[in-house]
Amino acid sequence: MNAIKQDIKALVQKELESANKKYPTTFRSRHEAYGVMLEEFEEAQDELETCMADLEIFKLYMKDDGGSGEKEILLDLKEHSENLMAEAGQLAAMVQKSLDSRK
Repeated sequence: MNAIKQDIKALVQKELESANKKYPTTFRSRHEAYGVMLEEFEEAQDELETCMADLEIFKLYMKDDGGSGEKEILLDLKEHSENLMAEAGQLAAMVQKSLDSRK
């Protein structure tokens, strides 16, 4: 994880800058900040749940020594894992925006 930690921090900053261009004002209240962060969390959670389902399907392929859909499920798992990373980055950016709003 340490190999990409600095890259992740840079991507979170990039996401924050992009969000601030689209929505330049700080959060007007803790309630607004919470709502935005919760939305990002729930989107990440949805991706995580899809990854979990994909892993369960892959486990079935593993038990059956492969199958015609194994590659497709792995590609789907990769895509949703990347989506999860993006959603987690958006959450981290909104947490930083919340911190910035409190200054």
